[in-house]
Amino acid sequence: MKQFIIALFAVLSLCTSIYAQDFLINSTTTALNAAKNNISAQTLLIQNSNGNISLPFELNDAIEKGIIASIISTIVVFACPVFILFIIFFFRYKNRKARYHLAEQALAAGQPLPDNLIKEKKTTDQQTQGIRNTFTGIGIFIFLWALTGKFSIGAIGLLVMFMGVGQWIIGYKQQKKNSENK
Repeated sequence: MKQFIIALFAVLSLCTSIYAQDFLINSTTTALNAAKNNISAQTLLIQNSNGNISLPFELNDAIEKGIIASIISTIVVFACPVFILFIIFFFRYKNRKARYHLAEQALAAGQPLPDNLIKEKKTTDQQTQGIRNTFTGIGIFIFLWALTGKFSIGAIGLLVMFMGVGQWIIGYKQQKKNSENK
């Protein structure tokens, strides 16, 4: 679910940025056309009949054209991963602190501590990690190749994929060797 939301934010940011670029290109074209017709830049800035100086676009135009939306979406896209990491580390810290407090209470009561209470054991199976890295590399390859259109940049994902294939083979051989020894 997290990956789906991150992908949606990335698509939103990309689309609004492209829309904003299109708006800026159209604004630049208008300014260039005015320059071709020998209209000075000062004439472009003075739009009101009252003599007030104004920009070539109003704030309402910026809202309608999506410039503000693209800026906000870009900020959200870059702030969202930082916020998610903050939440993950906060709850990990809170959980660890609660376990230490529980261990402290158990020691005060004279009860023995289980081995896995303080230190978490993660089973790192080479084969599982290899499968995960293989498909992560394939995903990175497809994403970068589709995003840039260049195979050479997508090859970064192939590097991760082949590392995963290597881990997968090592895990398979270790599993086979362990089953023969038993």
